[in-house]
Amino acid sequence: AGLFYSQTPNPELTWETTAQFDISLNAHLFNSRLTIDLSYWNKKTDGILINVPLPFSTGFSVRQENIGIMQNRGLDLTLSGDIIELEDFKWSSSLNLGFLDNKVIDLPESSPIDEFGNGFVNLSSFTNVGVRAIEGRSSQEFYLPKYLGINPETGNAEWQGADGNPTNNYAQAPRTYAGSAIPSLTGGFTNTFSYKGLSLRVLFNFVNGGKVFLQDHNWVENILFSAGANQKTTVLDYWTPENTSATAPALNSPTLGTWAAESTRALYDASFVRLKNITLSYSLPAKLLDNTKFFTNARLYLMGQNLATFGNDMFKKVGVDPEVNTSANSPGSAQGLSFFTSSPNKQITLGVSLEF
Repeated sequence: AGLFYSQTPNPELTWETTAQFDISLNAHLFNSRLTIDLSYWNKKTDGILINVPLPFSTGFSVRQENIGIMQNRGLDLTLSGDIIELEDFKWSSSLNLGFLDNKVIDLPESSPIDEFGNGFVNLSSFTNVGVRAIEGRSSQEFYLPKYLGINPETGNAEWQGADGNPTNNYAQAPRTYAGSAIPSLTGGFTNTFSYKGLSLRVLFNFVNGGKVFLQDHNWVENILFSAGANQKTTVLDYWTPENTSATAPALNSPTLGTWAAESTRALYDASFVRLKNITLSYSLPAKLLDNTKFFTNARLYLMGQNLATFGNDMFKKVGVDPEVNTSANSPGSAQGLSFFTSSPNKQITLGVSLEF
């Protein structure tokens, strides 16, 4: 038996301090059949907690530190109402939208400076994937070489070079800011239909904006270095004189070993719409329950969860969920990294709810 340090100490670590301004509007229209809730908020956080990567010679990969000032501004809107209301039939609906603008306002003077003169902090230490908190940009910004595709004439993979022209030399492809992992819009849409004792409830949730980096590609689409991992069928679509629109470079291409290296090739728009929940239920009539003199309520239901997701086809092809926060091996402050993150299970539930 023995003891060891699980994390490096930081005696200067303190609580984050937050100042927030909110303004809300609530309205009931058409005899309260339509309700509108609108909120604007502006939150500024000082001393934000970030897992800062450390040299592995220290024995630790990251240390949590209070770094800089971050601003989050947003607009939240909820619309709910009864669209149809008859004696035996009712249709009610609810839509909620959340808009978010995230920006790093200030970082310590000791922070490194990028080529645009802005301070930054690296957030990801698991791979070479650049995820940064950057002054003037979001706190989850991807910093990667820009992938251009396979040259149909040569069969070489190409990236954008420093002069803006294509290059097949990965080492000469500078990194650039490729978007944020933070979505600009999230929301949900619920519809409930009721007819006598029968009820159908359908819930969709959705996300617009935000990027996800599929680190899986570096393992399962790496022809020369698979480290014992199985390869995707994508690698079979390699360039030949007869297949000039291929996904992978030619087998004799000098770029075969760098094609799977970290770049925007594995970065995808994570916008999606998901059928999160659908529930069909039936409540037994009260008169029938009164005869039992035992039950006050009885409900039969059939429920499905995560039945369908509509978004970038790549997530469906590789079986990865677009709604991912972190890589399993990455610091908790680095978002939008997927390392074999499986999609949520589809669930079908048949049940009975009884009240006595």
